[in-house]
Order: sequence, then C-alpha cells, then structure tokens
Amino acid sequence: MNIRNLLSNFTIVCLLQAFSTPYLGAQELYFPSKGTSQWQKSSPSSLNYCKPEIDSLYNYLENNNTKGFILLKDGKIILEKYFGSFTKDSSWEWQEASHTLTAALFGIAQSNQAIDIKKPVSFYLGEGWTSLAKSQESQITVEDHLKMTSGLETKGKNDNCIKPECLKLKKPASEQWQYHEATYLLLENILKAATNKSYNQFLFNSLRGEIGMGGSYSNNSNTSSYRSNLRAAARFGLFMLAKGTWNNDSILTDQSYFEQLISPSQELNEAFGYLTWLNGQNSYQLPQSSHLFEGELNPYAPSDLFVALGKNGQLINVVPSENLVWVRFGGAPEIGNGTIPAIFNNNVWKRIQNLDCQAFTITQETENTPSIAPKPGKDEIRITTKIPIQKLMIADARGEIQFAEDINSKKLSINTKEFKKGTYYARIYFSEEIVSTQKFVVK
Repeated sequence: MNIRNLLSNFTIVCLLQAFSTPYLGAQELYFPSKGTSQWQKSSPSSLNYCKPEIDSLYNYLENNNTKGFILLKDGKIILEKYFGSFTKDSSWEWQEASHTLTAALFGIAQSNQAIDIKKPVSFYLGEGWTSLAKSQESQITVEDHLKMTSGLETKGKNDNCIKPECLKLKKPASEQWQYHEATYLLLENILKAATNKSYNQFLFNSLRGEIGMGGSYSNNSNTSSYRSNLRAAARFGLFMLAKGTWNNDSILTDQSYFEQLISPSQELNEAFGYLTWLNGQNSYQLPQSSHLFEGELNPYAPSDLFVALGKNGQLINVVPSENLVWVRFGGAPEIGNGTIPAIFNNNVWKRIQNLDCQAFTITQETENTPSIAPKPGKDEIRITTKIPIQKLMIADARGEIQFAEDINSKKLSINTKEFKKGTYYARIYFSEEIVSTQKFVVK
C-alpha cells in the first residue's frame, strides 16, 4: 500500500507549539569555502530532530554496513556520522551514483557549447561505432545515452563491452528504456571527442575546483566510477540542489538542460531523467527488469526528490523543496541491494522522516488504544495495552524528551520521581506505522 494512503488513515496532531516548527520555504543556501575543510554546522534540534530517533537511524545504518552518512539542511551539516575505521578523510567508490555527476558534466559541456546532446553519437565518434546499419546508427543521439534509450541490446555479463561487434540493436532508438552499462561507458568517449579532454581533465577544469570537491574518476572492473570522501559527494549534492551554481557562481548555465536532467526524460520510465533517478512519478522501471512498477520510486521521500543511486547503497539524495541533501557510503545493505538500491534508499528515508519530534501520529480509536494513568500514592505511571509496545518516548510541555527506550511489553511502569510537575505526552510505538499518543499529568 502506498504510504500516503496509509497515513491518510491516521490523524496528525500538533500537540503543542513546541512540537511544531512549520517549514517557511526556501532559505538562502550556505556554501562551504572552496579551499578549506571547514563546514558550518547546525544543531539537529534546529530541525526538532530527537536524539533517540537519530540514534535509531544510526543503528539502522550501522547494521547495514554503512561507512559514512551526512545530512545537510540549507547547505549546513545537521548530521554527520562515520562507522568503524572510516573517517571524513576516507575515500569510497560512488559506483553508479557517478552517473549523475557524468550527466552534470555533459550539462556543463553543453553550457560551454562544446557539445550538443541532440546530435547523433556518430557526429562525435564517427560512423561504425556499432555493428548497426548506417541508417540505424545515425538515429542514436547523445541524449539517448543520457536517457538510456539507445535501443542497444544488453549482453548480461558482457554488458560493459563497447566494441562495435558487441553493440547490436534490440529496438530502434527512443523506443525502449534499458539500463545499459556500455551505453554509459561510451559517454566518456563522446565527451573526449567533443572536448579533447577525459572525464578527469574536464572535471578538474570545469567543476572540481569551482566547488572544492575532491576525488576523481577511476576505471574499476571495466566501468568508470568516481571516488572521493563523503564530504566531496555532499558538495556535489549541494551543487545540484543549487541548480548547477556555487555561491552565486554559475557553472552549469544551461538551465533548460538542468531541468531536463531532473525531470522524466521519456515516457518509458518516468522515474529516470538524465542518468538520475526521480521520485514523485506514477511508475518506475528498474535495471535488469522490463516490469513497470506502479507508484513512486521512494514513497517515504518527498515527491520532488532526485537521487544518484549506486550499487551497494551509494546514495546522494537531493530535495529542492526542503533544501535537503544527504549522502550514504558503504557496503551492501542487508535488504534492497543491487545496481539501483531503491528499496534500501526508501528504508533510510523512512527513518529520516521519523527524526522530527514536532508531531505525534495517533491511530483511530481501536481496541489496541493504550491506557495510561498515574499509580496512586507512588511516583509512577502505568501503561497497559493489548498488543506489545515496541518503543516508548515521553516529552514534557516544552517538547524535550524525558524518557526513551526500546520495549517489548504490554504493561509498563515508569518512575516519574525525577519528572517536574506538569503535563507530559507519551509517544507509544506498536510498530513503525502504528503509533499512539497519550497525555498525562505529574502532580
């Protein structure tokens, strides 16, 4: 069931002003300086993020082989966490998340009039770059490579072969969406033919220094992947959030190209722009599958999310409506792995959406509604319910968390001796979707 339909069956209650800080629209973005590692931070409390929920997010990430995680709001660091021996200086492969960076490079090249993505690939590589007839080959444009609509046949384990004899036609260009590694790999040859520069040379001259982003492309297992530390990926995410600019310096000036990059590039797979994945569409198709799934790619995320998704959960998420960027590097998660780890990305979003303490979600009145009452003559409250409680959080009237624990019980007794007199709210989790809120008073 779509999460929005699920949530429509619940009532969202803003209990107090202390629990509610409405989003006031886009704020001016902060950009870290190019030549320094300094990066301004904001407290998680500025977004009403609860420490127990932050810890829950970190536990989930750690249990799923995460190396590093960073979350930016308005360009400032809100959360940054490294696991094991991984540090802010450690580097990691972006895998297929590099594709969005490549799409940005083509946008910069077109902004500089060095390339025209509407032209046939043969204009840059010459005739005979495939085994197709000349009339068929001439129909494949650079844009088809960015959209993954080249029509070239995939070869399974030899999907990354770019020799002409490997490049055979499955369907005419623009008539099929198919995630094809060779189609991506050929883009470097196209860019080099157009600019006389490799990925790294073009990147260093046009983007890397402009935004202070470390790292470089490397060839690993016959594929081209970017490698950098976590903050470099966050800088790129911030650059994309700012629509190809950095601190008022326009880098990707072709805004029509940028809008196409983060919009459905074709009708065959609405969740795919230019080498970039899109949320908020009616359907999506994943690599190595011809099945069209109904609904959004990441139903727990905002609809305007666009994201660079890479094998083993390399994730760069950008949400323009919230001025939000977050990045995850690491090994393969236990669930939702694959070339495009959309399920894992959605699971992380599920926990990010729970970070906010500003509102409590309560179920409709059912037989499972818990009862909560002070215990006469003692500094205790008792909570009873017909199904086990998984977790309990108690906040005071100012919205500050006074108690938070993972629990598996139908009956609880909480010592309130250290609680000041006043009104409190217990947030009771039966599951990740079923939550109840109860009010009590300590006299």
